[in-house]
Amino acid sequence: KQTTVRHFTDPKHPLHLITISNEFLCSGCRELGSGTRFRCEACDVDLHEFCATCPATIQSSVLHTEHTLTLVNHQPDPVEGLHYSCPPCAVEVHPLCTQLPLHARLSQHPEHLMKLQTGKLATCSICWTSCTSWRHSCEACFIDIHLECIYRDVSTPGLGVETAFPRPFWAWKITSGVYGLYLFHQ
Repeated sequence: KQTTVRHFTDPKHPLHLITISNEFLCSGCRELGSGTRFRCEACDVDLHEFCATCPATIQSSVLHTEHTLTLVNHQPDPVEGLHYSCPPCAVEVHPLCTQLPLHARLSQHPEHLMKLQTGKLATCSICWTSCTSWRHSCEACFIDIHLECIYRDVSTPGLGVETAFPRPFWAWKITSGVYGLYLFHQ
């Protein structure tokens, strides 16, 4: 496991792997994280482990199988900060999102695997707003849940959410709430 990396977000100094329990804003993908990260104290730069070590290109991702995705840090883009891009398809994906499982089983819906998908308009079964981007869906039961509703720290009364399950490495800012819906991925 690498403990020191050089990264273009901090070209002056190496970043060192540390573990601190406090939250941080990733200087790469601009998403919250906590715990282990690569850090430069002098520049106050923090990167998720994957954002610091992710490859410059990805040949295929669950989120985009048609073309190679290239790591970019352009502004302004629909995706803020460090992300993978496929310009011909107008696809923009955060580095951590490339690691999401295609299927996941939720404790509130154990009968079927939920599939990661986008496309048709749907309504989120957690927050009741439109799902216009990536979500997990059960087509048999007409259940759709935003990625944001699964991966953010949310408290929703009446869900009976369990939180005793270990976090996958890609679940960077999850401490309670809807996270407990994730049992495992296949």
